[in-house]
Amino acid sequence: MKNGREARNRAEKNRRDKLNGSIQELSAMVPHVAESPRRVDKTAVLRFSAHGLRVDYVFGKSKPEETVKPEAQDSLFRMLNGFLLTVTCRGQIVLVSPSVEQFLGHCQTDLYGQNLFNLTHPDDHALLKQQLIPSNLVNMFDNGGPSTSCGAPPALLGSGEGGSGTNGTDGGGEFQRSYDDEEEIDRKLRQDHRRFTIRMARAGPRSEATTYELVTIDGCFRRADSAPRGSSSSSSTTKAGAAGAGGTAGSMQMIRRVRGRDDAIPLHSINGNDIVSV
Repeated sequence: MKNGREARNRAEKNRRDKLNGSIQELSAMVPHVAESPRRVDKTAVLRFSAHGLRVDYVFGKSKPEETVKPEAQDSLFRMLNGFLLTVTCRGQIVLVSPSVEQFLGHCQTDLYGQNLFNLTHPDDHALLKQQLIPSNLVNMFDNGGPSTSCGAPPALLGSGEGGSGTNGTDGGGEFQRSYDDEEEIDRKLRQDHRRFTIRMARAGPRSEATTYELVTIDGCFRRADSAPRGSSSSSSTTKAGAAGAGGTAGSMQMIRRVRGRDDAIPLHSINGNDIVSV
């Protein structure tokens, strides 16, 4: 019994040491952690790490050169009596301007990696879910996007093994979207303007009752820079088969959320970071 207990203790110690080593490596790699003047706990290190990956996925290919200092940008938002907020379809906060502290009392870095639903009044969750999803999302992606310029449906590619590749019924296949089709999807997302008001929680002691401020959100949608483009499978069932038989990485990415955590959010055609609201 004693030897068995000692073995378990050693295994647990090795596991903790390995975890602590990985956390230390992440701490040196993640800017928000490495530049922090105070010690950051393990949970925050993991949260900042996931946030950094999410920002790179959404904006990694379109980061502009810094022609205006962040301080000037934040001053502009203060003058406009507002703050910048970018969230995914699932409510994960991607970007938020420092001016949020003026309106809600939350520190900018404290909101990185947080979920907007955790800051929203429970009675407003249904409205927020509805507003974070683009209009006609299923048809926009699952039907292969808009038709081609000649009015014909997009070309259907073979899925490799298990299908002839001539239609969407024999083993599945992928609709190849053209550049114009992709541009049309992006245009529809930009034109899908949203303006709604929700109650957001102010920062305060946990011992006190939560107070809320009315916040009007005004913006539109955009696709993440790293979101898959170019092809869309004919159905979720055939997509899984195509991916296992030589399908593209893009098609696999598109079906990662087939089993969504919330059936009320129709995100079966995209993963949670592919479309953001700005």
